[in-house]
Amino acid sequence: MDESDKIVLDIIETLYIEWLEIQKKKYSDLEGYDKYKKIILDTFGYDIERASIEQERNTDFTKLERKLQIMKLNQKLKEEEKKKKRKRRNK
Repeated sequence: MDESDKIVLDIIETLYIEWLEIQKKKYSDLEGYDKYKKIILDTFGYDIERASIEQERNTDFTKLERKLQIMKLNQKLKEEEKKKKRKRRNK
């Protein structure tokens, strides 16, 4: 990563919270996991559901570590959504 990339990354990190709030408002009709899945798809063109399914079927080991990390984070996001729903029901 060269110096320009680092500067752009710093700008993105600075704007991240504001950007995420805008995305949440943009997808206010969606909740939790579905909202974040849509944000990732629209922003990066990366369908985390499809990638997870493909990874389960595929034996291609290229970029496996990155794919596994995304799958784990995807699972964590689903689990957090389940926790939130349980809390809402228990109120």
